Amino acid sequence: MRYLKNADSLFLNIEQPECPMNMGLLAILSGPDDEDSITRLVQVINSGALSISSHYNKLSSAESGIRQPCWVHDDDLDVDMHIKRHSLQTPGARKQLDAVIEDVLMTPLDRTNSLWEIHYVTGLQDRKIAVILKLHHACADGLNALKMFSQSLSSPPLYQAEMVRNANRELDSGSNKISKYWLINPLRLMTYFLLAPFIKAYVKRLSPNTLNIPPQATRFTGAVGKQRSYGTLSLPLNTFRIINRKYKSSDNEILMSIYSGALNRYLSEKDELPSKSLHAGLPISQMNSRQYSGANNQIGFYRVSMATKNYDPVQRLELMKNRCEAALKKEPSKIWRRIQTSLPFAPPKLIAMAARAYSQLIRQKRIFSTLSAVVTYMPGPVRVIKVADHVVEGAYPLSVLFHGCGLSLSAMRYGQSVDIGVASDREMMPDPDLFIAYLSEEFNALAKTASD
Repeated sequence: MRYLKNADSLFLNIEQPECPMNMGLLAILSGPDDEDSITRLVQVINSGALSISSHYNKLSSAESGIRQPCWVHDDDLDVDMHIKRHSLQTPGARKQLDAVIEDVLMTPLDRTNSLWEIHYVTGLQDRKIAVILKLHHACADGLNALKMFSQSLSSPPLYQAEMVRNANRELDSGSNKISKYWLINPLRLMTYFLLAPFIKAYVKRLSPNTLNIPPQATRFTGAVGKQRSYGTLSLPLNTFRIINRKYKSSDNEILMSIYSGALNRYLSEKDELPSKSLHAGLPISQMNSRQYSGANNQIGFYRVSMATKNYDPVQRLELMKNRCEAALKKEPSKIWRRIQTSLPFAPPKLIAMAARAYSQLIRQKRIFSTLSAVVTYMPGPVRVIKVADHVVEGAYPLSVLFHGCGLSLSAMRYGQSVDIGVASDREMMPDPDLFIAYLSEEFNALAKTASD
């Protein structure tokens, strides 16, 4: 038995019905689509899933809502329950695949089982196969999830999977002794009874006109619903290198620049561009930090102002270079630090109550967020992955949404491309293809200046 770290349990406690904390990776595979080849593909995925030790972890939660939940080893893991098949009807269009992705990622994971699933979809156009890897955010942050996803699509020997099954039964660790939690649980209980009435009173007393709408607010800064829209785009990695050599930039700064340009055009098209530049949230890996030692989620959260008011691609890139550098030099936001400080003494029930209160205030437009997007970039495998008789052509990360920020822009370097996954609330972005087209045009415009 191993208790969840505070950063991990947070994603369990803030989960809402319309905001499941399910991360996803969409992998597009090319290869034969006959039943024998698909059977071999599933066997490799099955073996890869069994070789991941954390796939054997499931939750054991206290009914009181005061003690933090813990991971326990699942001796009866049935991998076939976690790997599921979907078949598209002819013509197997992208909208049909998006509907499957939405259904998969928006369905909450059963907390009585291990919090992961793998779905494969046949019947796509051009005889391709889609694999959707689904993982709860409590199990991993972006980088750790990427490692798990890569291992799931690898081809380990079957005996290795059996070794992992047997070698990871013991989850006890010296830093998570039961006596420690007997000491801290009374503090959590006292915290709950002291703070819960204040949260309820604050929600009731806050009037709709208490706060002014921030000048950076957009259609993406409101409450999200239960429907999603998705988009994907692959950009050549070699062009990123050309731009980086020309302007001494980084891949992430290029992405921030083209995101800014595409959001400018998308919101201008709808006559909704705010008077000030938009803000984005940047989750940054803190894998070497002692503060996150032993946690599945080892991330800090930074806020950066985008360059949505600048129309020149080169000037916008230079501006994002300066703003990203300045943001990373700053300490994490005060709100993030307060969350980290209070989590050890906050019972899960209180965190869930605060999350519901926040969601209610956002829905009623009594408070407003300033984050229009959460932006992530991960360095993925440089080699092209082959799974049985199939080759992974593209791997597109799809991150979670939460109230107050209805747009997620996730990118991953894979092989010789940078694959971008766009996830949004469907009402906020009903036309993701238009935004994807703007992303492509902004990247091509920046590439043209670098080659001149």
